[in-house]
Amino acid sequence: MSLTLRWMRQCDDEGIIRSRWYSFGYGAQDRQRFAEAWPTNPHTASGDVVLAEQDGQAVGSATAIPLTMWVRSSPFPCQGVADVGTILTRRRSGGVATRIMNAVLDHARQTGQVLSALMPFRASYYEHFGYGLVERRCAWTVPLSLMPEPAGDVMEMFDDADLPALCACRQRIAEAGQCDIERSRQFWEFHLKRMGDSFVVVDRDPATPAAGGAVRGYLIFSCKPDNVPSIVRVGEIGYQDTPGLLRLLRFLGTLRDQHSAVTMTLPGDVDLNWLLREKQLTGGTGNHPTVQARPYSHMQVRILDNRRLIESLHLPPEASGRAVVAIHHAEGNTTRLLLEIAAGHAQAADTSADADIECTDPVWAAVALGHMPASRAAKMGLVKTHNSLALKTLDALAVGPTPFTWEGF
Repeated sequence: MSLTLRWMRQCDDEGIIRSRWYSFGYGAQDRQRFAEAWPTNPHTASGDVVLAEQDGQAVGSATAIPLTMWVRSSPFPCQGVADVGTILTRRRSGGVATRIMNAVLDHARQTGQVLSALMPFRASYYEHFGYGLVERRCAWTVPLSLMPEPAGDVMEMFDDADLPALCACRQRIAEAGQCDIERSRQFWEFHLKRMGDSFVVVDRDPATPAAGGAVRGYLIFSCKPDNVPSIVRVGEIGYQDTPGLLRLLRFLGTLRDQHSAVTMTLPGDVDLNWLLREKQLTGGTGNHPTVQARPYSHMQVRILDNRRLIESLHLPPEASGRAVVAIHHAEGNTTRLLLEIAAGHAQAADTSADADIECTDPVWAAVALGHMPASRAAKMGLVKTHNSLALKTLDALAVGPTPFTWEGF
């Protein structure tokens, strides 16, 4: 049985519906749900779909979404990979998913994508295609009694007139972050509609307090009374700096008469407990209210154009040095790059010189995108080091915020 691949844009195509239904569905009753879901999502509706077929029957598919990711204050075209699936009767036989993923990566290169990102079902699977974990998150559970004392902050319920300012706030957060992905107004509208059972609160600038004024931060949360004690569940929290985070935390603290605790996810480099009344982290229950934290990962990225990425980054002005990096790719070939850093910028060029550092695609993504300093990767045995001075040069890539994004696809 021969396997063929073709690229499509029609998200209501019967083959795509069949593929997604038999790949991700829970039963026969799910077909209509899959027929209706994807065309309404601006992310997947804007993407290109690769459909795998055997003897005229759809057996797998994936979506390549055009996105923009911000890395060290520079925007890069990024392919978002979504809905990678093989139908139930073709798994682990014939390499359907492998063919699909190779086609997705070829498509990214042909369309000029610098990065390819995905949210894996299992990270070890996508490591075979060169994707490395680059995002560190932490899920927090905080008793509301531990939130900072109120300080006269005024939050407002979201009004439709706030949407342009909310979009602008989210864009500022993306541009200041690391590996954050832009969110279009169209996706904001879809996002808010999808979270229709949640409250949205905005932190308006006091200089423009009316609806439609400048927004400095926001909260999307729900308070479903389906658990005892009642917990506030934050679906998304957006802020531009630590004072902005504190304002939102103080607002959450005002809900303590009705609810007992809040759950939220924050970037892995935010030590939330240090902003609270009780800074202790415990491994279990104690005899006083304490915070619990659970670290986890969310996103994998493969770097497709190293030179374009490296030469566009804004690095610490004091960083300087040179390093030859040998990157062993998933396809079996090796790229050798000479990186020279000075005055906050880097130059990258192909070279035949001996490597100072050797690593695989997944490890290089973690190092180059700031998830893990090169020195730490070396201590963990993840890179092969021939010149330890080069590690200090590469550590400049990890200075700044840890990679994090609220976007999912």
